[in-house]
Amino acid sequence: LPILLLIFSSSPRLVFQISKMEALRKASVPCVSSAVLSTNSSQSLGGSFASILATITRSVPDDCVKKTFNQTVILDKSNGKAVCLPLSEASSSCDVMVRSLSQNYSFTSWKVEKDTFIAVSSGSGEFKSMNCKEIHKTVYAPGTTFGSVCFVENENEQAVVYVAECKSPKETEWGVGEAESETDMTTKYEHCDTWGEQHTGISKTAIFYWKWGEQGSKPVQIEVQGLENVTLGSVKVFNDFIVFSAFENTKSLRLGAQYCINRFSSIYYCPLEGGKVKKVSTSPAHCRLPLVTPDGSKVVWLETNALGPHSHANKIMYCTMSDILNGTPQETQACDQKVYIAGFAQRCFLNDTTLVFSHAMKSNKVVSALDLASGNLTTINSTTQGGVWGMFDVADNTILASYSTPAQGNVIMCSHVDNDDDISSLAWNQLTVASDFGLRYKHVDAGNKDVVILLPPESQTNKEALFPTIVVPHGGPHSVFIQDYYSMYAAFALEGFACIFPNYRGSLGWDDETLNTLLGKVGTQDVEDVIELIDLALEKEPQLDGTQLIVSGGSHGGFLTAHLTAQYPEKFIAAALRNPVTDISSMVFVTDIPDWCFVEAGLPYKHRSEITAEDLSIMRKVSPLPLAKNVKTPSMIMLGEKDLRVPPFQGRLWFEALRENDVEVKLFSYPEDCHPLATPKCAADVHMNLHIWFTSHLAKNQNKEE
Repeated sequence: LPILLLIFSSSPRLVFQISKMEALRKASVPCVSSAVLSTNSSQSLGGSFASILATITRSVPDDCVKKTFNQTVILDKSNGKAVCLPLSEASSSCDVMVRSLSQNYSFTSWKVEKDTFIAVSSGSGEFKSMNCKEIHKTVYAPGTTFGSVCFVENENEQAVVYVAECKSPKETEWGVGEAESETDMTTKYEHCDTWGEQHTGISKTAIFYWKWGEQGSKPVQIEVQGLENVTLGSVKVFNDFIVFSAFENTKSLRLGAQYCINRFSSIYYCPLEGGKVKKVSTSPAHCRLPLVTPDGSKVVWLETNALGPHSHANKIMYCTMSDILNGTPQETQACDQKVYIAGFAQRCFLNDTTLVFSHAMKSNKVVSALDLASGNLTTINSTTQGGVWGMFDVADNTILASYSTPAQGNVIMCSHVDNDDDISSLAWNQLTVASDFGLRYKHVDAGNKDVVILLPPESQTNKEALFPTIVVPHGGPHSVFIQDYYSMYAAFALEGFACIFPNYRGSLGWDDETLNTLLGKVGTQDVEDVIELIDLALEKEPQLDGTQLIVSGGSHGGFLTAHLTAQYPEKFIAAALRNPVTDISSMVFVTDIPDWCFVEAGLPYKHRSEITAEDLSIMRKVSPLPLAKNVKTPSMIMLGEKDLRVPPFQGRLWFEALRENDVEVKLFSYPEDCHPLATPKCAADVHMNLHIWFTSHLAKNQNKEE
């Protein structure tokens, strides 16, 4: 039987009756993950028409799976209107799927046990595939830390370049298989350095070149001569050369790379057929995501400081191709403004000098155009709308973007740019329809911080209803709750909860000066900011029930949840912590990011063997564990047993401390999940348990009041 959510209180609190599964099912709306303009469709459809190929993902809570669909959208460029054709379910067997820029070909890769397969197919039925078990291991998808797949346009897309894990030497084990030499050690159990959380299989990568259009051709490794002790990453092809990123393999310990844009890395140039490399970036920094301008005159990339906070603002840099070829590269910062940017679309140039991308500005995301010639950065989306604008594609003077808010899933937006258009005042057309459940949201600016409030649908019977409120501090701490759609919290809103998303000082999207104020002050400044933003939200939104506050966070958000319940033991009626940091002084010896423990505690990073008692004392002082004796709030803890970022013993320390002090506490452990707790089965289980935990304590709180 469905469990119904009842807000157990007298008027003016509202009674909602909707099952948690119904709410989660309803909130799990389709999400457009990519949309690409087919550049050859105008000829086949007629001059004013073009087709857009969209990829859509949707979680199916009932089956605990995530499904992928393809959809074609027919765009009339003369008036900006569109017709959406029916969805077709895509194959779920592929780990990597990338379309060529012309949309004529698709590259796919998948694994069967230990074998890696690759294939190229076309809409006309052409198909080439092969087993690469004797050539390389896993192919890494674009959008991941090291992944990249590019069709070679100069060869009519009859070749493809991609990044994959190098084939390991043959494993040897005593007593198994052929007899081993008396002098050779076995290899099966020898330690292999990897890149930590969610990158445990990534050790040594290479760039491979497959001329799939040639009969009998096999992928070959591109020899990048002159590079040693590096892990190769994202690559771009232009004519007969490639540009790519390379991460330094540090001598003692490879620090975790996932979510960390502060590892030492550089940009390099190399002939497509292999040869001696030329270094493009010259600063000792973190350099990533190289691009080549359409005319081939410049290499562009993102650059941030290495070490320090794991995320901060990026400089957009470039170097002229003539300087690279002459061996005298000179970095140039493309504009004075730094940007908080996650990445670029596959096609992101409007012309030879104009780069289009989305980036965070406070808790919004905007689409901007950067003129590399003048350095001018111009916001080009509709600035009257808050929310999140993302970039999909730029082709044929057409820009495809996405738009979403906390109250609605994303839709495809389109704008056509003529040469004489003022790019700062473009007209945008919405091509697809968003699911609308009547959810509401409000943004409250507080200068160097802000808070976003998500509200349930407005009641037709009681417009003064009060909503129990979930406070959700984000992790990082240097990340941000952008004004995006989050299905889990939309489900809670449909069930009758309000949600508060506080962006405290140290969040991304403001400036690095504000971000850096948090270093050495975690556990105090961020906690005080969250409390201030809760009070501000309660002041600005009268339907929030300040007597029924719940707090729930993961990672550093779990760290804050622990601190909030310890420092304000009477404020919250329930709490939930997902993979929380509870004691930095013990975490530093086990985590894949020991540098984080130093930086956030306000200390200079050093090797773990050099840690002093004073270092540990400072880390301990900013941690919530010493304050656990103050906690009264019933708390639920959820741990991923494969978490290398915040190892699960951190949550168990908190569990044991609360149980020792007779605080009501539950612990859930997910053996196959890591830091995000994001596998479909785990995510559904987490939501259901959160729902039951929160509603049961709302009932208990109501009984106390009565």
